[in-house]
Amino acid sequence: MIGGVAAADDITFSNGPQEPVEFNVDQNVIHPQHETGSWLDVGFLYGRVEPVPGASLSTEFVRFGPRASLNRFLYVGAEVDIGHLTGSAPAPTDLTARADASSAMTEAAASVAGGGTLAAGKALIGMHLMAGPLSGAAEFSAGVRDYMTRDALGQFGQGYFGAVYELHGRLDLWATRSLTVGALASVDLEDRNDVSLGVVVGFHFLPYDGQRR
Repeated sequence: MIGGVAAADDITFSNGPQEPVEFNVDQNVIHPQHETGSWLDVGFLYGRVEPVPGASLSTEFVRFGPRASLNRFLYVGAEVDIGHLTGSAPAPTDLTARADASSAMTEAAASVAGGGTLAAGKALIGMHLMAGPLSGAAEFSAGVRDYMTRDALGQFGQGYFGAVYELHGRLDLWATRSLTVGALASVDLEDRNDVSLGVVVGFHFLPYDGQRR
């Protein structure tokens, strides 16, 4: 009888609180990657465009782009570019507008362009791979782009509107659990003279896939 009571007491004490194992194990657990997620990219890019043959203009623009994962590797998104043009262009008699441009240079335009504005809207699909805190990606985007040039007096002159198809390459580093910083390069598939380089910051709505919580 006494032995039975002692056994019961042992069981009761063994099922009591055990402080050494509570929550400490999770500190060493590395969580797997999320299958889905979304984020917002904000980029600052510099490049050049050739709205008409022989007229190479420098570009500086800001890019905003939401992204959403389809699975661990593929994602889709959209992007909007807003910026300005700087540089010089030949006289209008030496310019021939692209076939898809909405307007051609006229004799009324100034012989030297004083710059202009740039705007574009595109949809894209991309594929990325992760290696620790690094992420590399390739993207294809398609949409429309509009240039508006100014003459030497600052007055708006010619507009160029047409389709744009771009290939992007990027490399990102997870600076924090919800922030990436990376480099981006892009090239126009129709005109290889239209290129841009820049930096991009990603604001992620899910924490870094491979870090500890």
